[in-house]
Amino acid sequence: MSTAHRGELGGWQSRTTFVLAPSASAVGLGNIWRFSYLAGENGGGPFVLAYLLCLVLVAVPVMIAEVVIGTHGRGSPPMAIRWTADRSMLSRGWMLLGVLACFTGLLVLCYYVVVAGWAVDYAWLMQAGEFGSASAADGKLNFLFILADDLGYMDVGFNNADTFYETPNLDTLASGGMVFTDFYAACQVCSPTRASILTGKYPHSNGLVHLHQPLSRKETTLGLLLREGGYHTEAVGKWGLGGEVKGQFSSNIEEKTGSSTERWIERLQQRPKDKPFFFWLASKISNALSNSSIASSVLSR
Repeated sequence: MSTAHRGELGGWQSRTTFVLAPSASAVGLGNIWRFSYLAGENGGGPFVLAYLLCLVLVAVPVMIAEVVIGTHGRGSPPMAIRWTADRSMLSRGWMLLGVLACFTGLLVLCYYVVVAGWAVDYAWLMQAGEFGSASAADGKLNFLFILADDLGYMDVGFNNADTFYETPNLDTLASGGMVFTDFYAACQVCSPTRASILTGKYPHSNGLVHLHQPLSRKETTLGLLLREGGYHTEAVGKWGLGGEVKGQFSSNIEEKTGSSTERWIERLQQRPKDKPFFFWLASKISNALSNSSIASSVLSR
């Protein structure tokens, strides 16, 4: 059996250059820009463990084999594998593996060309100021925050199909949006939890750690931040945070009787139509919230 011709073997300028070259070709762009996203979507720690096992058991041996075959074959992938097959007294059909490697590299380059095109396009749009040209009406989302008192995680239909309660309107909101399934309350009682949501701070940081304790006017709430950003911000219903930060909202209507939901729809309908809005809607009785028409009313408007 004749032996495939080997070309002249070039040299690397340094060992560092040699290490960086195969490392760069092996890592791939996907490991940089999608790794954190894929890890989060597939279980976090277990995904990373499986990834590392595949890296050690599959990727590293394959990369070493590529380097060894390329170093001794001194040619293109098909010719290098053909030379290796000849030396090992194996069929030259193994050369097809090299052809497949070249085709795979072509597909990867096609993918990278598309990604590079996106990068160039976004760079052009950014320097042209396209990202900063949206108006308040066109470029800002509306926020509707509904906070229920004493509503259990398993009390709503979209979390528990066998729940005793009927929550068709909340189920409608859940089916048309995003449902967060893993979360923790900042505190076991009402006021500190509400203050944590509005300030983005833990109770020990914003100073409100007891039930019915007022939130200090030194704290900045979402109502003020969004108001300064051009939003109409309004709190309607149960409040429980005292009077010092009420003025940070465009409007703050505290309801202390009934379910605290009586004026929700009314205030939504009367909001300024020329501004994006942030509504903080807090109920006092969870049963009234689940049976109210707030969800269908909001969706229809």
